[in-house]
Amino acid sequence: MINDKLNKSIFQETHIESIDKQYESIEGIMHELSINKQVDYDINKVSQLFYKLIYINTHYFLQEQITLAKYKYSRLPVIKAIHKVFIDRVMSEREKINPMTTTFCTQMLDFLNNWFVDYKEINKGAIEFLISKNVK
Repeated sequence: MINDKLNKSIFQETHIESIDKQYESIEGIMHELSINKQVDYDINKVSQLFYKLIYINTHYFLQEQITLAKYKYSRLPVIKAIHKVFIDRVMSEREKINPMTTTFCTQMLDFLNNWFVDYKEINKGAIEFLISKNVK
């Protein structure tokens, strides 16, 4: 997430372009959720956030899975499982969103913060693997 005091990312770059873009996108959404929880709740902005979250799944996660499969990464099923947890939660929240509630941004931000910490830890092995294969 962006550290407002320093106005820079607190996530370290992997130097693998697609993963760095994926992390940047997730971080951007977390930043938007953080801002939206502090101002008037706007259902249109929340809908846009859902599209962005689904885009991460359909673009970045799929791209990562294809790359890992290409290089025969043995822990690919673990990566796929954590991607599935992500999209299942996003879809679950999308189905139950109430335009009258203001807790969505806080709840989604908490989920993303916790999920992303776990994801980055699990993804370390995949990143090291891709770096060993000279993937940029």
